[in-house]
Amino acid sequence: MLKNFSGKCLVLSPHLDDMELGCGGFIAEILNNNASVKVASFSYSEESLPSGYSKDDIKNESLLARKNLGLIESDSLFFDYKTRYFSYSRQDILEDMVAIKKSYTPDLVILPSSYDSHQDHRVIYEEGVRAFKNSIKLGYQLPWNCSHMSNNCKLSINSESWNKKIKSISCYKSQLEKNTFDLEFVSIIGLFNGKHTMAESFEFIGSTNAF
Repeated sequence: MLKNFSGKCLVLSPHLDDMELGCGGFIAEILNNNASVKVASFSYSEESLPSGYSKDDIKNESLLARKNLGLIESDSLFFDYKTRYFSYSRQDILEDMVAIKKSYTPDLVILPSSYDSHQDHRVIYEEGVRAFKNSIKLGYQLPWNCSHMSNNCKLSINSESWNKKIKSISCYKSQLEKNTFDLEFVSIIGLFNGKHTMAESFEFIGSTNAF
């Protein structure tokens, strides 16, 4: 059912690059099904940018990355919360999510996994589950943040969509020195998830409604 999804999907990305790393392949696939996809990013991580890079630089990298997946600029919503301090803005973040829900009413929400230990990701997970009770939810799993992972939803990704994911990740020139942006490592994770084909691993969270 999810592989053939063609409804309205919202991705909650704590930092600009989390979406591409966590679910870029799946997003590329459902866009081929003519699904509607919006991405809400909550921080530019300006404090963590290497010397010589600005907030505008990483925003432009993000827009190019998402274009490679098949998104257009108006599909992205940007918020400017301080990295690692989301817990101090929890109510504002929830209100932003509720406003998105009222204007977009997604059928599917993709957000960080409940197993993710990053403090900002935890806030987006907790407030996302609170705001989108009636949407099906998938938690994308970033292995470097998760001491444990749920294996209840692995989605195979075809080679065309996987290549779009890798191309999109490579757009983040400001981030490529980080271990998480080792493209070979990302592909190893994909093969591990899929055994013989590329796959992305999600925690199926569900909802009070169904498709």
